[in-house]
Amino acid sequence: MKENRVEGNLALSRAIGDFTYKESVLPCDQQMVISLPDVKQVCIDPSCEFMIIACDGIWDCLENQQVVDQFRDRIINNE
Repeated sequence: MKENRVEGNLALSRAIGDFTYKESVLPCDQQMVISLPDVKQVCIDPSCEFMIIACDGIWDCLENQQVVDQFRDRIINNE
């Protein structure tokens, strides 16, 4: 099941250039896909071990904790 995708197909990282989901007759705020990102501010404090920034493909394959575990293992093993 492909969650968080437009019509179960389009991953949002591709949204800016995917013209299949854009209709030239509609104003920008009524398009199915727009290039205006959602932005979230988060305060990072010294208790944060690290931050992972990754494309949507990684989250399609792994759960959050699996990504953290693999990343932590690589840091510990200096890979």
